[in-house]
Amino acid sequence: MTDNSPTFSIVMPIYNEERYIREALDSILSQTDLDWEALLVDDGSTDATPGILDAYAKQDARFRVFHKANGGQSTAINKGVNEARGRWICWLSGDDYYHPQKLELNRELIQLFPDCEFFFTECQFVYSDRTNLEFSIPWLDPSDEELRLINLFRTNFVSGISVCVDKVAWLMHGGFDETLRYAHDLDMWMRLLLTLKSHYDSSITCYMRFHSQQESFMFPLGCQFDASKAIIRLINKHPFHELIPFADWSAEGKEYAILDKTLNLVAGIPDGNLLYGLGYHPALQMRLLEWIWNIASDLKVSNDLIMLIRDFSGVLARNEVKSQFSLLWKAIHAAVSLGAPRFKYFEVNPVDVGRVNYFIQASNRTEVTLPLQNYLSKYDSVQLSNSDRPLHKICNFALILPSDLSLDDNECPQINFFLNMCYELIQMGHNILVVGRSNYSFGYIRGLMYVGAVREEEISQLLSSFFGFDVVIALNWGNHSLWNLSIECENVNLSPDATSSSNLEILLKVAGLEGHGTPCVKCENWIKRVFLFLANKSKRKGL
Repeated sequence: MTDNSPTFSIVMPIYNEERYIREALDSILSQTDLDWEALLVDDGSTDATPGILDAYAKQDARFRVFHKANGGQSTAINKGVNEARGRWICWLSGDDYYHPQKLELNRELIQLFPDCEFFFTECQFVYSDRTNLEFSIPWLDPSDEELRLINLFRTNFVSGISVCVDKVAWLMHGGFDETLRYAHDLDMWMRLLLTLKSHYDSSITCYMRFHSQQESFMFPLGCQFDASKAIIRLINKHPFHELIPFADWSAEGKEYAILDKTLNLVAGIPDGNLLYGLGYHPALQMRLLEWIWNIASDLKVSNDLIMLIRDFSGVLARNEVKSQFSLLWKAIHAAVSLGAPRFKYFEVNPVDVGRVNYFIQASNRTEVTLPLQNYLSKYDSVQLSNSDRPLHKICNFALILPSDLSLDDNECPQINFFLNMCYELIQMGHNILVVGRSNYSFGYIRGLMYVGAVREEEISQLLSSFFGFDVVIALNWGNHSLWNLSIECENVNLSPDATSSSNLEILLKVAGLEGHGTPCVKCENWIKRVFLFLANKSKRKGL
């Protein structure tokens, strides 16, 4: 940047906006602050847009036009930012427009808050005819700086066309991730908020238009899938305390207050929560457990946090709704109820989350099935078939793996065998919690949650903490009858020589898999395969 560089560089990604682009460009010309440049990036438009952009550039040299092949909004914005000469980056889409005092307010905020490098404001949503669209989220509080990043996991409240970001900081954070078609903006705001001081102002500085030609309008679920992927990737890279970068941890009761708010965020309104856009997963909960049990604080604070999450998860664990979300909290409650639980973070693969969710949606024949199938195919090269399946009574399963297998050895062929069996049950609409030997009390493997134990008495302790399970299937546990069960269900121990049809019928009945009075052939085959696997395994051991 030189001394005569403009203060503001307005980056405009534009694709086929001949209907609205003049209004957008005129709103820049109407700015009360004149110290700007506008980088008009034509992303391969096929209508009259390119000619309109060139005409404006001829009339005012502050407009700079760049024509490129179509690559998506993120590629166009990255191009504009790289060409920008100004100190501060702003964004305006070709179908939206600014308030005349947008840049003037940005300048005032920059002067008032010199330690901030990221500013954003309110945005008014309008229909195509510019009539206001009433839109509010009563629980939303963008002014909460401490939890600003965490709150983005629930919904993206940062309007891209309202932002004003230091260019050097923007480039240092790598720009937009061009592999994200829909959530590149959310991903960028989260990465910026990890390290940058930010400021929110409630003034309306811009107007975002809703119309049927918008990509987000044509594939709204794609935005949720993409957002969830971006959030999971971020959580994979950062422990919990890094997601609260500007908290005053020295303040009395700070840890407790932040944990309480975060728990309510991850537990409240699961449908529509961006964190769970691809499906339910325990990424943030695992970060919380990792943080609580390793917190560098005094013993009383640590105990307070443990009691909070134990009580909180206990309330949700008693929820009788049979869903993956409810099962997640049942698993967490069982794990934290152990006498000496052990926690660490297990990386979550967004594709695994999406695949398991697809099985669930397909088995229930929901409207999410096809969009999720298309998304995983197009952006993750995952091919999933959508064949009709008979509807069955949904059950909550606890599957206890043989004691000689360790869930910590996730490359073990036997573990993969049982996980594949779990996938088959999930495809029938059932909810599966894996229980087995592990050095960690709660974990995540190939899209499935598990609770782990080291000793048999811990298995008994875990089972006594379960709520709302229909059946516990214990594989190769000969003395399971000694376990102290507080749940009302029958337990079936599948020993290596269990091959009789009577045992099979009992198991099917206990599991509630009869469907509409007809035995479930797929589950019957599944159980026979378990029998065969255990029998072969015993023969190899010479039993």
